[in-house]
Amino acid sequence: MKIDFLRILAFINITLIFILAIYLEGLKNTLFGLLIIGTVVAFLIWKKEDYRVKKFINNFF
Repeated sequence: MKIDFLRILAFINITLIFILAIYLEGLKNTLFGLLIIGTVVAFLIWKKEDYRVKKFINNFF
């Protein structure tokens, strides 16, 4: 059975956000930002061999 890499990262990211939300109740906007950034980073890592993603990373950094 093949486990999708993106699903693992998404599960870890969302779980981490929920755990942090329990302890940091006043920082909902920060937690939402972490969720978005984590999702974008997971997608870039997952698609890092695609030429469009390589071009974006090279231009951005």
